[in-house]
Amino acid sequence: MKKLSRVKLKMINGGSCPGGCPAGNTYGPPGSGAPHSCAAYQLLSQCCKNETFLSPACAGPITM
Repeated sequence: MKKLSRVKLKMINGGSCPGGCPAGNTYGPPGSGAPHSCAAYQLLSQCCKNETFLSPACAGPITM
């Protein structure tokens, strides 16, 4: 196993975002087993949104 540098460790789970990101980076509707709600996802900074797993049910319909 390779050791990670402090810089790379900070990048994991949104540690590189200003103020950090909430622990548990999965967001979904009630009953999906995700620790955070879709509404909580909308309150995240764009930096933290890039570091999360979002249930497709939270994204809504895709329009073209």
